[in-house]
This record gives sequence, structure tokens and C-alpha cells, in this order.
Amino acid sequence: MGRTKVNGTRPRGRPTKLDPRMRKRIAALARRGLTQKAIGKLLKLSHSTIIEAKRRYPKVCMAFEETLNTGVADVEDALFKRAVGYNFVERREEVEQDGQYKKVRTAKIKRHVPPDVSAQKFYLRNRAKDEWEESEGESGTVVNLHLDKRIAKL
Repeated sequence: MGRTKVNGTRPRGRPTKLDPRMRKRIAALARRGLTQKAIGKLLKLSHSTIIEAKRRYPKVCMAFEETLNTGVADVEDALFKRAVGYNFVERREEVEQDGQYKKVRTAKIKRHVPPDVSAQKFYLRNRAKDEWEESEGESGTVVNLHLDKRIAKL
């Protein structure tokens, strides 16, 4: 890769490692969910070079942000499912010996995961802070449900 001259003189400093091809590779790895540290290690770039790429090139920055937003949304969805409970189908392979032949049978079993109280408390304390705040009382932790507000709404 050649370096261009500025005002007829040679450019100063080291050539950048952030050529268009490298920027595309950084963005592609970020979209796959790799961390800045992992990308730097894989591409043999310093952490400061990755930071500089995010600062100077919007497409690289957007790739990291997309991954972060997707990850947060996935965790929120998983927390909500755990808080309200969910159903799923489990598949098991059962091997039956019939003389010299083996039969492989796939069994589908419907399962239910009940709601998790810890997930419910965490979700409500973060989504409805005013109604589900926690405070320290004399006898330990007390959850203030603000029942008066709920009754007034009825």
C-alpha cells in the first residue's frame, strides 16, 4: 500500500494500520460479537488502534454499537421469559435393541419452566422503580409495593 504525499512532501509518521480492508475486518468481527480485546489479539492490533478506529470511522463504531444493542435485547428477552415462565419441546433420542438391529426413536417431550421469583423481582425493580423499590427496615429488607397507588387506580 502506497502513501500519498501532502503538499509535495513525504508524509510524517508511521503508515496507518487502519486501511479500508482492515476497517472492514474489524467491523465484521465486531458484528459477530467479538470484544475489542479479542479483535485486537486476532488482528495483531493494539487496544488504542481499535479505539482510534471507532473514533475515526463511523461504520466501525456502528458495528460495535449494533452488537451491544443486540446483546442487551437478547438478555432482556431471556430475563422476561424467565420471569413469566415458558414452554419448550425437548427432543430425546432413545435407542432400542431389537435382536441384532438397533432402533433409534426420537421422543418429543413438552416441558414447562415455571416463573422465577428472583427474575421477577429484578425485572420489576428495574422497569417499575417507583412501585417496586426496596428499602432497609428495622427487621431487614422491605419491599415497598405502594399498594395505596394501585388501590387508588381501581
